[in-house]
Amino acid sequence: MAIMSIRVSFYRDRKKDWRWRASRIRNGKVMADSAEGYRRPGECIRAAEILFAANPDVEFQFPSGPARATK
Repeated sequence: MAIMSIRVSFYRDRKKDWRWRASRIRNGKVMADSAEGYRRPGECIRAAEILFAANPDVEFQFPSGPARATK
């Protein structure tokens, strides 16, 4: 199975909790999102990093703009 390019965006919900949403870069369709909100942005980022660790072509997009993950 081919690995696809994924963009993981981080945002704040109505309760001011942090969440992530993963979409395909090619067509923008949402593939997955966080089932829970996180109080701290670092916790949210870490959860997404763990989930997408096997895919080398993941782009993390923060509210201020895109940033590529470094390992």
